[in-house]
Amino acid sequence: MNIVGTVIPYAGIVDTQAKQELKSKGWLFCDGSAVSRTEYNDLFNVIKIMYGGGDGVNTFNLPNYQGQFLRGVSNNSGVDPDANTRTPQQNGKDEPGTSKGNTVGTFQQDQIIRHNHPIKLWSRSFKGDDDSDRPFDNLGSDRGYSEINENGGAETRSKNVSVNYLISFKA
Repeated sequence: MNIVGTVIPYAGIVDTQAKQELKSKGWLFCDGSAVSRTEYNDLFNVIKIMYGGGDGVNTFNLPNYQGQFLRGVSNNSGVDPDANTRTPQQNGKDEPGTSKGNTVGTFQQDQIIRHNHPIKLWSRSFKGDDDSDRPFDNLGSDRGYSEINENGGAETRSKNVSVNYLISFKA
């Protein structure tokens, strides 16, 4: 038995054939598509236009979870310090969603927590026996800021495995 609006990870490929098979079992791919408010009325009653209003009359948007980590709503836990600044999901299709703040369906951009690294900055140095730079004296700063290494990646992320997300549209 499914509960309408349940989201699950799906380890299979979601192509046209798979979408039809999944639809016959009551599941849709979370890709931000606009779908019928009439055909998927039970789901529309659960998520409304939280993820986008579709054409504003006949359709609404599914969540678009492609390439994103899901995060539980903070509610009053205090775990998400920026919960109240969350914005509607911009799913790239039709109108953006209506959810904002500390609620289901909201979005946060990626960021790296503000931090710095202590480093020793020397005013002068000399070449050592092994041809490496050696400090000449103890004059220098004991604080500084390091930049992202040019060998770093394009994002900050946890180890992860890609899945497709599905949403249930019928009980």
